[in-house]
Amino acid sequence: MTRRFVRPAILLAGVLFLPSAVAAQWIRLADSTVLGVRAPQPWTVGAFPPEWRDSVAFTWSRAFTGRDYTPASPILPGMRAQIALQIMRDGTLRRARIVTTTGDVRLDSALISTSWEVLRVSGYPKFPVGVEGAGTEVDLEVTNQVQVSRDGRIVGVGGAPPSPGLRADAEIPPLTGQCESVLSQPSGVVRMTLRAILDSVSGDRERERWAGLVLTAMQPEYRTPARLVPAGRPKVFSESGATVARMNLPGLLRVVADSTGHLTTVEMVISTGYSALDSALIAMARLADSAGALPPPPGAVTSIVEVSFEADKGATHRGVPLGIADFATWDLLAQPRIRKMGPARFPTNLRGEGVGGRVTMEFVVGVDGKVIPSSMRVISSPRPELTSAAVGTILGSEFQPGTARGCTVPVLVRQSINFGSSVVPSIGRPIP
Repeated sequence: MTRRFVRPAILLAGVLFLPSAVAAQWIRLADSTVLGVRAPQPWTVGAFPPEWRDSVAFTWSRAFTGRDYTPASPILPGMRAQIALQIMRDGTLRRARIVTTTGDVRLDSALISTSWEVLRVSGYPKFPVGVEGAGTEVDLEVTNQVQVSRDGRIVGVGGAPPSPGLRADAEIPPLTGQCESVLSQPSGVVRMTLRAILDSVSGDRERERWAGLVLTAMQPEYRTPARLVPAGRPKVFSESGATVARMNLPGLLRVVADSTGHLTTVEMVISTGYSALDSALIAMARLADSAGALPPPPGAVTSIVEVSFEADKGATHRGVPLGIADFATWDLLAQPRIRKMGPARFPTNLRGEGVGGRVTMEFVVGVDGKVIPSSMRVISSPRPELTSAAVGTILGSEFQPGTARGCTVPVLVRQSINFGSSVVPSIGRPIP
């Protein structure tokens, strides 16, 4: 290959083999610390599809053995551990090793024991059809997500797992006057596959199998509503509805059945944000019940199934597809722009180590150009100290707010801050 073709070839390979973004699974420790688990695509993707790695992370998370463990000291926000699994073609495990420690020996032991527990419970997913090779190595990332309190302090995640994206829409200043009426109608529609994901009964194989049968029984009864519009005003605006490839819905449906399999309770514990969708999901369970399609639970007077939801353009096989849904979108005229960067301080304890890296996070810029603290979510960070510094920089920044149809609107922004080992941190352009 001549020299003039080498550079284009390298650039093309870099585009083709970028890591894919995957959804995290959630595990909770005894002290309510919530850890995220995901299997990002490696730089050399090869023939393994992203959904297979997602399935590995899902299987591993379900078998997690450390749920009753309380860490000796609080796990630092932004902690990122890594475990490497060597998985064979038939779904067996050959080796599991800690690549990056959690900083807690007993928690590291739980990561290793979980890796082998999967074999006893169900085994790992077998290689997809058409994929060659005797085995492959899959890296799992275990992280402690960062959550920011109302007063701007960084705290560890406690209680329920954070909803991806916006978590505190109640704090967004409401649109008023003319803008409220101007923005009442969406700009367009994005068509996606709505998926249901079991969110409970982990660790009990019989109840997990029963919950799967309940979900399967409800699936044919789902009736897709017409265009789905958020309850009240739109919560977040995007650069273009055409670019929306995936939506994470905060909804949680709880179904309670008696010993005969008949419903005693069905409710939306957490709304999806779309009232028409909430009603359709409740009706789905009631229709299945009236048809006598729900099986009795195993050896229990009552049993509970909890189901969460997400939507995508068919890019994953995670969860059970319910059908096609049309989600209303609001397009931006202009993205938020930084007017004044907040204090950018490199952590003093890292200066002598030559440590740097990039911190990427998501947050909502309100109509006043200020960041809403509780909307912040760290996507990736190499060190907890860099996480704290990056969050402080973003909270101290001022933005030119985003606009849509001549009105200022709240916008979900993804932003990266680069920390060099000996230079002042730099803030990158917002990532749409």
